[in-house]
Amino acid sequence: MELVERIVEVDVPVTVTETIEIVVPPRGAAWVDALRDLARQIDAGLVYDRDLPAMAEQLDQVRGALRRRPGLRLRRHW
Repeated sequence: MELVERIVEVDVPVTVTETIEIVVPPRGAAWVDALRDLARQIDAGLVYDRDLPAMAEQLDQVRGALRRRPGLRLRRHW
């Protein structure tokens, strides 16, 4: 009698479920709530000081885009 030992590999299907979070930026009127929430977070100190200059720069870009919008009347202090 002879004993033979060997490894047999078998493919077994495996189901993998993965949750992926997709960040969808606000659109239209949803920006009002997002900007209000940002202001609240800044006032509450929930935003790092190091991030504020970059935010201010981008808000200047938004302000400029609003000024370039034909027919849009903004208050003077803008």
